[in-house]
Amino acid sequence: MSGAGVMRIVVGAPGMGKSRLLAELERRLVRVLPPVTVRSFGLRVLGPSLLGRLCEALGVGPTGTDAEVAFAIADGLSREARQRPLVLLIDDLDSADARSAALLEAAIELAPRPLPLLVVAACRDSQASDPLRLEELDD
Repeated sequence: MSGAGVMRIVVGAPGMGKSRLLAELERRLVRVLPPVTVRSFGLRVLGPSLLGRLCEALGVGPTGTDAEVAFAIADGLSREARQRPLVLLIDDLDSADARSAALLEAAIELAPRPLPLLVVAACRDSQASDPLRLEELDD
């Protein structure tokens, strides 16, 4: 992975195979790429609080103002991605609570560039009202 962070969203109808695609991507990333850290979050199964699980995985606290939490997540993403390329796989993004989605978006925007970070999320097409903006993170 180069240092240019990227986010992509897989959109489709229920039962189309989005979860299977993410699972296969995770399997191949771990097997094929040089050392890479993969963090996987299945929101429909584990509940909508992406924020709490992301903060726990990155070792940052989910408390404080939204700006403080976004900066803490950005710092955690940066710290982890600088050790080894980081891939976040987020299934059922449409199930995320609004605060978690907004803070993840803010944290990605705040993260320093270049950063070896790939975020791949899946959501239902009926919910694809741009839960997070698709964009390259290196502007």
